[in-house]
Amino acid sequence: FISSSMSAGGTVEGSFYEYAKGGIYGTDIDCSLIKKEFEIIVRRMDLGESVTSAFSKFAERSASSDIKIFSLALCEMSSAGGNVSELIKNASSALRLKKEMADEIRVILASPEYNHYVITVMPCIIVYLMKLISPEYIASIYTGEGRIVAVVSSVMIAVAWFLGKSISNIKV
Repeated sequence: FISSSMSAGGTVEGSFYEYAKGGIYGTDIDCSLIKKEFEIIVRRMDLGESVTSAFSKFAERSASSDIKIFSLALCEMSSAGGNVSELIKNASSALRLKKEMADEIRVILASPEYNHYVITVMPCIIVYLMKLISPEYIASIYTGEGRIVAVVSSVMIAVAWFLGKSISNIKV
């Protein structure tokens, strides 16, 4: 939104004000956290602070390296008289691309995790179905050496479950 506003000839300050006050989107898009931060920036600007200084303080509060880098670039571009509109446009497209890639990675990682669940649960389902279909065939599991095999199999399934969980627990 800010990039569009600046491309239409608005200033950085005006674009921040318009976004914080609701802009053209109103309440249709749920960006409550970032909107609150922009309201803080606008309040700081109302108190006479520059937009770059207010945005720098937002970057300090945030834990995002992307916001900190953008803040530095915004400060430099503003003081050097650079094309801030192009900076915002490039930064927003880069952040959008980064988010899309993270979402795609999450989707790719979700498939093996789902397969892990299926592979772990299938032996239990098979034993249950065999017990329903042919109880005499499965009766050997409950006597003598069958119990040892059942216990060893159960332990191996549990170990495989925990190993699979630890392997598939990848932070994006």
